[in-house]
Amino acid sequence: MSEEKMVGFFVSVEGGEATGKTTLQQGLYRRLEEEGWGDYLPSEEQISRLHEPGGTRLAERLRELLLTKEFEIDEVEAVLMFNAARSSLMRSLIIPLLREGKIVILDRFVDSTLAYQCGKGTLSFDDVERVNQFGARRLYPDLTLLIDLPVEVALARRQMNPWDRYESRDLAYHRKVRENFHRIAQNNPQRIVMLDGQRPVGQMVEEAYLALLPRLRVHFQMDKASRAKGG
Repeated sequence: MSEEKMVGFFVSVEGGEATGKTTLQQGLYRRLEEEGWGDYLPSEEQISRLHEPGGTRLAERLRELLLTKEFEIDEVEAVLMFNAARSSLMRSLIIPLLREGKIVILDRFVDSTLAYQCGKGTLSFDDVERVNQFGARRLYPDLTLLIDLPVEVALARRQMNPWDRYESRDLAYHRKVRENFHRIAQNNPQRIVMLDGQRPVGQMVEEAYLALLPRLRVHFQMDKASRAKGG
């Protein structure tokens, strides 16, 4: 964790391809708005939705290089590039937003880099985690929502892009990515809540919100009644 105490609250949404991460991010955002968390927090645009890699000019350029097959990139190079994009996003947006007391909901973060880049078995968890810590500027989420879905079900949801470096990899690779996410969840039980991606969207959003709510209350030291009264 960062040595600096952040006033805001940091949520990441993780999972493999076509598991519903963006849908969950959007649904959780709306749920927080409905419950008045946007009114409670002390600035405009109190709840921010971001994605990785991306969010800054540098990160978006790196995203193009990482996800397309224009250049051959090995797993070591990919880890470094993902973390360069991450470091840019952290410095430019996430850390300033958290300093201002906002809620940040991020689509993918360090766990995706760990699960995907260790998917071929050529890199160790320890090595990738050390680089991730540096790229994340030692600031990890207060809560990670991990959507779990059998690979066959996920990949049947949509046509995978043959030009995407990661989507186009074979079934065995995506199964290994899912196994890696399970390992990460087992290693981080206090931070990660696993959600069943086969449940209806509304139910999954509600489960995510109920996992998030007590942590928000503790973090902001307020309960729903006091928020409703504005104090």
